[in-house]
Amino acid sequence: MTLPIYDPEVSYNPIYCPRNGKKPYLRYNHDVDIVRFQGKFLASWNANETGAEGVPGQFNFLSVSEDFIHWSTPVKLFTAAAGCRNPVESDNQWQPAFINWRDETLFCAWCDYKARRTFVAHSSDGLHWENVEVPAAPPELEGQVVGFPTNHGLLTSDGAMLFPASLPYVADQYVVGDTRYAAHLISRDGGKSWHWSRPAEAVGWEELGEDPERLPGAKYLGLWEPMLFEQGNGRIGMLIRNSSSQDNRELDPFMKPHWMILYAESADGGESWPKCRPVEVDSIICRNYAVSRTGGPDTLLMVMNDWVVNLPSRIDQDRYFLSLYASPVCEPDLLLPGPVVQPAGGRAFYPNGFAHDGKLYLAYTYPNSIMGAVVQELPDFSGPFLMPRGGRTGLIVDRKCGVARFGHRWATLGVVLTESQTRADAVTVSGELELFYRREEDFPLLTVGGKTRDGGTLLTEWCPERAQDLLVFRDASGEKLELAVLEMRKAFRLAVTLERDRLLVRLDGETVLDRPGRILRKFAFGGLYETPEWPMGRAMVQEVRLKLDSVEVSAR
Repeated sequence: MTLPIYDPEVSYNPIYCPRNGKKPYLRYNHDVDIVRFQGKFLASWNANETGAEGVPGQFNFLSVSEDFIHWSTPVKLFTAAAGCRNPVESDNQWQPAFINWRDETLFCAWCDYKARRTFVAHSSDGLHWENVEVPAAPPELEGQVVGFPTNHGLLTSDGAMLFPASLPYVADQYVVGDTRYAAHLISRDGGKSWHWSRPAEAVGWEELGEDPERLPGAKYLGLWEPMLFEQGNGRIGMLIRNSSSQDNRELDPFMKPHWMILYAESADGGESWPKCRPVEVDSIICRNYAVSRTGGPDTLLMVMNDWVVNLPSRIDQDRYFLSLYASPVCEPDLLLPGPVVQPAGGRAFYPNGFAHDGKLYLAYTYPNSIMGAVVQELPDFSGPFLMPRGGRTGLIVDRKCGVARFGHRWATLGVVLTESQTRADAVTVSGELELFYRREEDFPLLTVGGKTRDGGTLLTEWCPERAQDLLVFRDASGEKLELAVLEMRKAFRLAVTLERDRLLVRLDGETVLDRPGRILRKFAFGGLYETPEWPMGRAMVQEVRLKLDSVEVSAR
């Protein structure tokens, strides 16, 4: 039986695009969130007419739609002009974030950084708002930081509401890269009262294998824009960006793509947190959006840029290929990159959204506009499936011929497992491959596990002395082990079994590697962690073929 291939329909429609001087003529638009409330779609974002961020005249705006296609003229939702019950007219307004409370009350957290004020507004119709000021910082950091809500809020299965927030230090202008802590505004009584969680911080540079003494200006990892999701066991997960180099160009050469997304999980409903550590996913310095339990009790989706930090240059010139990631369980290390969810070409970033009726509704910055997108259908995690990676060149899935053609080293076709396969004592992924056209550089065939730990890559490597293509295993440290000889244009079956503490590799039924050690339950044909080319379109093509109906997944 051929595994299904996840290839959703992605449609786009601008929520706001400044053109022809139509009023309000907003030339800066950023930090959007969207929500469905009482049958309508609402989008809110910070914007101004100046065309610059954080300058006077920046307000939070609201636009409404009945169909996610036609949107109303934006209004300053928290001001008197929009009919706000207790308006706030100060003009350094930031990052509105929504929670829909049972379709009865809509909450929106936001702040005015320069006024040192944090709010959780509420509305019974989504149009007319009342601002409620809340403490601007957790008690431990009162007077030192400003609560800066960032992302779509979380409504948990037991009715708690959590708004994630950055905690920039009090200054004339906040410094993203020098923000040490994050925390969350929590209500457990339907929004009648709000309190702060304990602050969260990141692991030290030493735990990333770096000596902070050799990193110019590095004191601690900078945290910015946390995103929350609920696991199937009730724990709260937090994904947050590592912004350490954003305001420190001297750190750019030291930044690594697998440091860019950090993670922690809370065992007490989000009240306290262990230190955030890196996730085994390559990315950039930017905000992510995540949502859990859309296709099962513990599934996880994330929308984030599937690219490499500082390629071709620093923030924000590396914000390409906004993509959907998927994992069968709420373990971010297992996220695999899939389809691109932005228009072809250009940069797109800062997603937010929600899942509804089998679709994923998204909104994000598409300079200098606010773009909406709808992804349908969502992944079906009831069985394993193949997921082509849209953020890399070189993969052609030829359904007519029944093969996937890998032309570049970074081309990737993910194998997304089920929850039961992920948690089984042993899981095996196998497929029939063929070296059809090869050059002399090595070429990844199958990636397993993580990039820096608990993983490795099976690749073919040319040996000029023997004039042979070798099958090689390269572990996460970069060490290589020769396993066998491969023949050009002769199909071979590669099978990888991951046990609890053991890796087995079979070639045409014969064991060629039996290695102790834990490997993350993550599989992708091709080079999942290979650095892509820049400029794109220059890499010479090779061709490794995978017979689609030969891919099998089994567990015991």
